[in-house]
Amino acid sequence: ADPCRHGQLYHEPAEYDGLFAAATAAGLQVATHAQSPTAIQMVLDAVESHGRRPDERVGRRAQRSRIEHCGLPTPPQIDRMARLGVIPVAQPLHHVNWGEGVVTAVGPEVGSRFNPLGEFVAAGVDLLVIDLEAEDLNLPALGEIARTHGRPIIVAYAPHVASARIQAARDAGFAAVISRGQASSQLSSILRQLVAASPRE
Repeated sequence: ADPCRHGQLYHEPAEYDGLFAAATAAGLQVATHAQSPTAIQMVLDAVESHGRRPDERVGRRAQRSRIEHCGLPTPPQIDRMARLGVIPVAQPLHHVNWGEGVVTAVGPEVGSRFNPLGEFVAAGVDLLVIDLEAEDLNLPALGEIARTHGRPIIVAYAPHVASARIQAARDAGFAAVISRGQASSQLSSILRQLVAASPRE
C-alpha cells in the first residue's frame, strides 16, 4: 500500500514487541508514535504482555506507556487504553490541518473517527492535548466532559499561541495548562500528582 495514504510500519510486530520488552525491562517509559488501528494494536499488545501496572514505579519514574498522536483508535482500543493506563498524546491540530485528507486516505468508516477526544475522556483515559493552537478545539466543552467524568486533562501550548487562547484553556478548568517546555521537563511529576489525586477506579 502507498505509505503516503495508508501509513507505514517502522517495525514488524515481533520486532516492536522485543523492543518494547527490552525498554520496559531497562526501566524506561515507552512512548510510541502510532496513528492507525493496526499500529495502536501493536502497542497495546506489547503493553499487555510486558508493561507494568499503571501505578507501578521504577525508582521515581512512572511506567505508564504513551501513544503519540493516537489519532485513529477503535472504541475497544480506547477501552483497553483505559484499563492498561496507556496515555494517548493527542494533537488536535492534525485534525484541523489534515482531517479531510485522513478521511480520503483511509475511508470514512475509519477516518471520521480521527482524534476522538471526548471518547478518550468518557472511557476514563488520561489525556494530553498538545496543540492548543487548534482553534476548532472546543475548550469549554472538553473541560466539561473532563469534569463530568472526573478525568484529568493536560493542555500544552507552543510559544506562539496567543495569550487569550491560553487563558481560555485555563478558564475551561483543565488539570494543568503548561508550555511545551514545561511539558518536557515537568510532565512526569505532574502526572504523578494527578494520578495520586485521582485514583483509578
